[in-house]
Amino acid sequence: MSAAHEHTISSGNVFEDLGLPRSDELLAKAALANQIAAPFDAADYLDDEETIAEYIAAAREDPNPDVLLAAVRDAAHARAVDDQPRNIHRAMAGDQPALPAARPSADGRERASRRGGRDQQA
Repeated sequence: MSAAHEHTISSGNVFEDLGLPRSDELLAKAALANQIAAPFDAADYLDDEETIAEYIAAAREDPNPDVLLAAVRDAAHARAVDDQPRNIHRAMAGDQPALPAARPSADGRERASRRGGRDQQA
């Protein structure tokens, strides 16, 4: 003989379901905490090539080379997510997707050559 299980449909607010006072406020705080705690991923905001180019250009201006490396990684991630269906199809067909050739700006080449000169003197 099977026992009947009693259940209650949720209101959509767990705090209200638990009978806690100010349940709407608690739910709003929980939603805000969830947004704050979520990791930031710049790739989520790099949704077109113009935005990616502006992002990388801004990163080039920072004297810390890690900023540019992070920006390039973010751009690659944004493009990979955007191209994921095509890349999966290419991988299944046995083709390797080609990466675009790097084209450093004249300023970037000049800064790199100055750094190289300093490194050689040291």
